[in-house]
Amino acid sequence: MITTVDINNEMIQLLPPHRRLQNFIIFLQSLAYPLVWNYNNFTDFLNGTSAGNYNFSTTYNIGTNVIYKFQVYQSLVNGNSGNYPDANPDKWLLVVNNFIGAYERMAYNPQKLVFEWALNHYFGTTFRQPGTGTSDIYILTSAPSYTSFVSFTTEDGTSDVFTVGAGGSAVYSTSIFASTTTYQYEIHIPVAVYTALGSASVREAIVRSFADKYTIRGVKYIIVTY
Repeated sequence: MITTVDINNEMIQLLPPHRRLQNFIIFLQSLAYPLVWNYNNFTDFLNGTSAGNYNFSTTYNIGTNVIYKFQVYQSLVNGNSGNYPDANPDKWLLVVNNFIGAYERMAYNPQKLVFEWALNHYFGTTFRQPGTGTSDIYILTSAPSYTSFVSFTTEDGTSDVFTVGAGGSAVYSTSIFASTTTYQYEIHIPVAVYTALGSASVREAIVRSFADKYTIRGVKYIIVTY
């Protein structure tokens, strides 16, 4: 856990009592401003941001942070309105590449409830505890159909080959599947949320860019809208 430090106050404490005049304090705090800026962005990276979502019609002042496309941008100018952050690098600076803090993301895993919480938090939908209803984004397991041996160009697309028994009784066996039904679970996402992610060519990639970080290697899934 990073220690909480008030850098501006530290600049005052560094001055001898008889030198704690306003002009000296302002001078030292000005020198320390890059440290304050980096410290604030680093704590946002660790703990998550409190910034609001970007609004095209809102006017932002210099230094204001917003969330846009799951990332945190900071306004570089005053009177900043009608400028999409990712398309105007002269007016917006990308300061944190994920609005969810690293401490929280470290706790995510592919277990159903944790994974459902993570997906709903990331895409701004509602997570519901068991017994209180189905979360907006939810997961269903789906056993693959094993019908034939598949040899693919990568290991995770190939049927498993393993030994059964030991010593003289050991034989090689296989788990076999049909290539069209190799997924083990489904991510169900509301069609309105899915559509809002962008054009049809990028929606699945956006979901997978998050879900793939927490899916166990070799386990496959599909995205289903409803």
